[in-house]
Amino acid sequence: MNYRDELEDYYAAMKGKSSVANMAKKFIEDNPDLKITYLTARKKLFLIQREQSEAITTDGVQVWKVINNSYIWEVNKNKKSYSVSFIDELFLHYSSKGYNFSRTAILQRFDLTPKNFTQIQQAFFLYKDSDILSPHTMTSTPKEELEVLIENQLDKLLRSGEVSRIKHDKAVSNRYKRVISKSNIEDGWRNDVIAELLSSLPLVTNIEVKTTPARRIGMLHAAITDIHAGGNAEKMKITEDWSINKMIESFHRVADLINAEGSNNVTLSILGDLVETVSGINHLDSWKGIEQGMFGAHVIINTYEIIVEHLINRIHNLKRIVGVGGNHDRLQASNHNDDRGATDLIFYLLQERMRLSGNPVEVLYDPIVVAFEMDTYGVIAFHGDKGLHKRSVEATILDFAIDPKKFQFIMEGHWHTRRLSNNDDTHRGRKMTLPSIITGNKYSDVEVGKSCKSGMTITYTNMFGEPGIKDESI
Repeated sequence: MNYRDELEDYYAAMKGKSSVANMAKKFIEDNPDLKITYLTARKKLFLIQREQSEAITTDGVQVWKVINNSYIWEVNKNKKSYSVSFIDELFLHYSSKGYNFSRTAILQRFDLTPKNFTQIQQAFFLYKDSDILSPHTMTSTPKEELEVLIENQLDKLLRSGEVSRIKHDKAVSNRYKRVISKSNIEDGWRNDVIAELLSSLPLVTNIEVKTTPARRIGMLHAAITDIHAGGNAEKMKITEDWSINKMIESFHRVADLINAEGSNNVTLSILGDLVETVSGINHLDSWKGIEQGMFGAHVIINTYEIIVEHLINRIHNLKRIVGVGGNHDRLQASNHNDDRGATDLIFYLLQERMRLSGNPVEVLYDPIVVAFEMDTYGVIAFHGDKGLHKRSVEATILDFAIDPKKFQFIMEGHWHTRRLSNNDDTHRGRKMTLPSIITGNKYSDVEVGKSCKSGMTITYTNMFGEPGIKDESI
């Protein structure tokens, strides 16, 4: 976590009373439970100071006026204008007396840049302890009308479900911290996750398959692996930054590359590690590398929603979705348990939504290894963390191929790098490690020492009727 909201509120309270260096020191002393260093706090406070000084200086003087129900003011000789109702909504959503949205949530909800929001905060003294209505509304509305207006805003807040959601997220976070502190995450947690997930099934996003005219008649297979939804990496040693937003952008690119091929029959494979962690302790301190709230049932439901909305629903002429489980997908802490629960449940959701909607897309899933046929070749896929990846090409084909006479692409993920080892390319098949979607995390960066250019793999039948393959960076 970057604690931007906490530092911004602290800066607002201490502004003019202390230097930034002393603010950082005092912030650390006042918040011993927060995982943030003095140097990081000081750096972020200097950034907040610079943003706010660039935004606007008010010195307690009203700088705005209202014309035609819009606030008007100037910042560095540039005129700013927002409707009174819009600023009222910002107050309602940001104030701790209202929705109590974080700064990040406000920026996303109202499509504001950090600088623009800071300008608004400075112009209207908008902070966590503000009222739920903006200054003009509070001062110009007759008392009786104001009471009714405030009552209506609070009623809207209660009916919106946001209060319940925020309280639920907070309760889940508190429960998560208790579980982590006890390092006790076995059957009780697993059953709770499954129960919460199943209760959400009727609400999850529908799958909408798009059918478009094809430029090429022939089957296309696109494989991705190691999504690690909920993972967060920044300022790593050898790894590019990674976040939910980066993941969504990668999914859009995957879909665009698939659609650019113009196939009339697309198979999408996802080879495990769909989530960073369910328990938070797959590796020691792995909970420190996850985004806020992305654990338990929440990470499974969110991952399903993101995969459907930003990947599956964007692919044209999708006919089949294939999946296997990964070591990060287990619901329990120990890697000694044969548990791929997160992927099991996400593919269960996919199958159920397909069934309920009458969607013709085939869903093929196995927690360990899956094999299927394309037009001129076959595919054998597993995650790569088990002993299967040590077997020879011939042995793997003999044991798992649907038609051993066809050329087989044997695919694995797990290692967060592209790899083709000696003796893994024969006339019968080719075994290879695919590029991951995630660029890496703290564990792969420091402990394993590997990073990856985010990518995907496409297989197809070329113009000569032979198996073809493309490695695409995204």
